[in-house]
Parts: sequence; C-alpha cells; structure tokens
Amino acid sequence: MIKIVAKNTVKKENKADFINTAKELIEKSRSEEGCISYTLNENLDGKYLTYFLCNCKKSFILII
Repeated sequence: MIKIVAKNTVKKENKADFINTAKELIEKSRSEEGCISYTLNENLDGKYLTYFLCNCKKSFILII
C-alpha cells in the first residue's frame, strides 16, 4: 500500500474556493482504480492548513 500526504497552506479568503476545487479532485481520485481512500482534512488551530491523505494500492498511478 502507498500512503501520500500533501500539505497545503490556504489563506482564509481562498478557503471556500480551495475546498470546492479539492472536492472535484477527491471525487475524481476516488473513482480511479487502485484508490482505497482519499480525504481532505483541516487543522483545527485556525491556520487553514489542509492535508490530502491518499491510500492507494501499489498499482495506483500518481501524476504530479
């Protein structure tokens, strides 16, 4: 299994746009073969840090 963590810093004024874009990305990623889970998580300390967490089978193709 492959685990991927992507950390993002988002300005408060960009938070809503970021979340809307992230939802599209998550939906597409979850539908790909080999994706076990793909989530977006947010710190609770008010700094608007978000983390994409992806668990994939070994055969999952990652394009950066």
